[in-house]
Amino acid sequence: MKRAPMIVLLLAAILLLGSCGKSKEPPVPAYEELTGITMQEYHGDEPAGMEVSTQFSYSPDLYTYPGGTYFYNPGHSDWKQITNKKKQPVRDISLLLRFTDKSGTVTEVFLFGDDKYDYIEIPGEGVWKEKKDGVNDHMPYKLKDYRSLQFMWCFADPVMDHERPSLQENYNGSEKAIMLDIREGYADAWWDHYIPEDRVAERAEDVRYLFVVEVVDRKYRGYWYVPKTGQRLQNSYEYTYRMTLFDLAAGSEETLYTGTDINAAFDTPKEYFSR
Repeated sequence: MKRAPMIVLLLAAILLLGSCGKSKEPPVPAYEELTGITMQEYHGDEPAGMEVSTQFSYSPDLYTYPGGTYFYNPGHSDWKQITNKKKQPVRDISLLLRFTDKSGTVTEVFLFGDDKYDYIEIPGEGVWKEKKDGVNDHMPYKLKDYRSLQFMWCFADPVMDHERPSLQENYNGSEKAIMLDIREGYADAWWDHYIPEDRVAERAEDVRYLFVVEVVDRKYRGYWYVPKTGQRLQNSYEYTYRMTLFDLAAGSEETLYTGTDINAAFDTPKEYFSR
């Protein structure tokens, strides 16, 4: 009769060890081992966009959690490997991430998801899943980052380099638009701001129209101050704004607004599409 409790304890220990094994982090290089990360959108097994760098060297995670990985969220990560072949998820829309470590080894990882889980598939290694909890939700955030990087590489960088942006070779004719805000002298990723909802581009190959708002002149007006104390806060200027439209399909450029009213400048995309 004494053997029964021992058997129960032994079985519990085996189950515990088994569950711990399934919860191991996917074999992805840690930040401190990496020299670069790129990503590319895939539909099924076919690429649906260009490969871009994630510029991971600027990520605060690199310095805060150097031993962590791109999919590691302290206190929330709970990846489990899927060992049952019948429960392997279907990879429809995914991001292929290529991690290059200091030895030159490249690890390819497909990231995708559904309503309940994010999934990581490492060819030749297996598939892992993690339940979405409002914090992890890797796929929507990473996909948004990827498409924003596309816009930056394809359109913002040329504008900031004083070059004419061009239509993408794989343009799909969708007649969509994005807006680029360079009032502060750098590209602010307000891609969908002030663009009519039915015209907002999701990816680089959607873009025909590029709206660019910038400051073309400023005049000194004095300074802001606190009336009660007379304390001077900062200089005050009157700015002149310009909204330029690049029609990438037509290869044309048009100034839609020049003036001191920033709200009037922001209204021009809606007015343009309502013509």
